[in-house]
Amino acid sequence: MEKHMKFSDWTVAGGSWQRLVKRFGSMVFLAFFVGQALQAQTLEEYVQLALENNPELKAYDQDYQASLETVSQAGVLPDPEFSAGIFPAPMDRLMGRQHADLQLMQSFPWFGTLGTQKEAANQQAHAIFQEFRGARNQLIYRVKSSWHQLYRRQEEIRITTAHVAILERLERLALVRYQSEGATENPASASGRSNGMSGVLRLKMEINELETNLANLKSTQKALIEAFNQILNRDPGEVVALPDTLPATNLPEDLTENPEILTRENPRLKQLEATEAALQYQTELQALKGKPMMGAGISYMPFSPRTENGMNMGGRDMVMPMVKISLPIYRKKYQALQQESEYREEAIRQRKENTGNELLAQWSQTRSDWENAERSVALYQEQIRLANQTLELLTNAYANNGGDFEALLETQRRVLDYRFKLLATIVDLHLLEARLENLAGS
Repeated sequence: MEKHMKFSDWTVAGGSWQRLVKRFGSMVFLAFFVGQALQAQTLEEYVQLALENNPELKAYDQDYQASLETVSQAGVLPDPEFSAGIFPAPMDRLMGRQHADLQLMQSFPWFGTLGTQKEAANQQAHAIFQEFRGARNQLIYRVKSSWHQLYRRQEEIRITTAHVAILERLERLALVRYQSEGATENPASASGRSNGMSGVLRLKMEINELETNLANLKSTQKALIEAFNQILNRDPGEVVALPDTLPATNLPEDLTENPEILTRENPRLKQLEATEAALQYQTELQALKGKPMMGAGISYMPFSPRTENGMNMGGRDMVMPMVKISLPIYRKKYQALQQESEYREEAIRQRKENTGNELLAQWSQTRSDWENAERSVALYQEQIRLANQTLELLTNAYANNGGDFEALLETQRRVLDYRFKLLATIVDLHLLEARLENLAGS
């Protein structure tokens, strides 16, 4: 099955109708491989430009960099505590006159607390990184989706322009028939002359409608270009390069046949997994908070000699080691903290299961849409071929003996409708490809 866009292949061999379509096709569309190379360059360049310039993605990156700094802060001993008491007037003691009381104390959490804190911070940073990955993949999908919509609008303008030219040719043909019938003096030709003029007017109405549609398409194309440039964070008036054809869609088998790949690489699931791991460490950390905290330090008291009964007393400085220990006797508080972490852990586990189910459902729907689109492409290509053959016959009949004009006009509308549907379905195939890649987190 041919999956790439090549409008010149839609016509049938032989006849003036085919030559006319080929004439417009050669003016509008380039060869497939040239278009494929252009698409491969420009689309990837636009994706890279968006990744470098998009402010939202930069914000996610800054969040991740900030989370890395929290890892450096975790797993570190509490700051030492220093206290000093200075006596404005020295205090007389047996050991002499005490001038100050200086203390330095270092606290030590229970064994394993610092390592658990660091692991929890690591997992939280990893969760933020997965959030960054998800935003990055979503941005890539937005760029591809917007770019393909621009391509669709460009091709709709080209198809409409070609069909306006075809209708103008038919209008000239109808006018020639009308004038030739008016040149005869046979009264029986009056009815045919009236029908000829009706055909000219009907074609003029069709042309007017298509020209209005063409103006609307060009107007919305400008809005799409501005929206696309906004995603890239550049001037809205920048020109967007688009190819003349799209390459064939070719999905890897593991992406379409193995939905379990979603559970391995999808950023949403990875984020929930990291969050769950962080909460597991948090639960362990809450249990460790219920353990005693120890401290060790030193106290230094400077003395100067004092005179008593004419004798110098004391004067030696005192150095005293110190220890302290916290007594976590209010157990309900620590039990509640641990229970809170367990509840949050279970909530994340349920969300992870639900997210996995949602991703698999999205994968199944996307795969179904993909298969339907492939069948539609084959149908529209065949319908266009048959409609072109019919249009060829009806045009020749009308030019020779004034054939069924209504059938000619209706077939012309069908050709235009099928081309629009084929174009939309081919673009949908590429969007479905991008959606599957986004689901897989690739």
